[in-house]
Amino acid sequence: MSTDQTSTPESPEEIRDYRLYQEGQVFPLLGKRIHILIVVEAAYIVFLDEQFYVHWYYNSAYGNFADGFGDVLARQADLEATSSLLLKKPHLEAQRRLLGEAIARLLDDRCVTHANLMLKKAAEFLEARSLERARMWFLGAMIVATSISLVAGWIFWKFQTGLLSFLAFSPEAAPVFVGFSMGALGALLSVLLRLHKLPVDPSAGPQVHYFEGVMRVLVGAMAGALLILAVKSNILLSAINVSSNALTLMVVLSIVAGACEHLLPNLITRISSILVGGINQVEIATLESAGSTKIDSNGAKKSVSVEVERRSSPRL
Repeated sequence: MSTDQTSTPESPEEIRDYRLYQEGQVFPLLGKRIHILIVVEAAYIVFLDEQFYVHWYYNSAYGNFADGFGDVLARQADLEATSSLLLKKPHLEAQRRLLGEAIARLLDDRCVTHANLMLKKAAEFLEARSLERARMWFLGAMIVATSISLVAGWIFWKFQTGLLSFLAFSPEAAPVFVGFSMGALGALLSVLLRLHKLPVDPSAGPQVHYFEGVMRVLVGAMAGALLILAVKSNILLSAINVSSNALTLMVVLSIVAGACEHLLPNLITRISSILVGGINQVEIATLESAGSTKIDSNGAKKSVSVEVERRSSPRL
């Protein structure tokens, strides 16, 4: 084994004393610079390179490893790989320091107790920071989508006469577009109020959260628009149409509709039941009208009873 430390070693066994290497130096076995030195002794060294990956080396003077050494290394490798996907600077550096310290405790203490404690802290840090990042993906997409919706609603309201004429819509349709914008705002407010309870999955990546955020805004906007349509059509809350504060009430209702995730499916179900009930009434009236009289062979009319199953329709 060579004892000349000025030459480039070819294996860890050729390095008799790792204390020769300090932060800022290029580690010869790796060809990378020692960015953060976690621990160094004559028989071993643990450090982070400039990309914050953990590296550790030892020579034959170290002796036997602690029991459970392999399990700690497996957990450390898993956390390091996961953090590469979910964390960015400076969180990545802090998490990798914890991982490096876990390996340092394993080598220094020759016991897995403190190493597992550091891995637990690293896992908790990774989970907390990655959840924060996933929430930011989701919320950022919602803010952008809501802002676009609000700006579009403001532009439409300001130039509603020309736009409605261009689209060949009735002037009565203007509140529907306002409801669309306010419903998007309601969806954003709903998410802001329960931001820490959002069911996000950081491992899914940003694109999934962007898509879900935009879809949440779209659903809220559609709920606001549909509610205004129901009001204007006298299907629900028809008294608002004759109120002196009709527009203000519609704006408030649109925001509430967008904030309530269950309102849109419930509203669709309610309107569907009204439509089905109306169709049943028409069918019953048609059957009764057709079966109430019949002309006999002598040309005389006589009544004919027709049994019809009556089904109650929902009331508004």
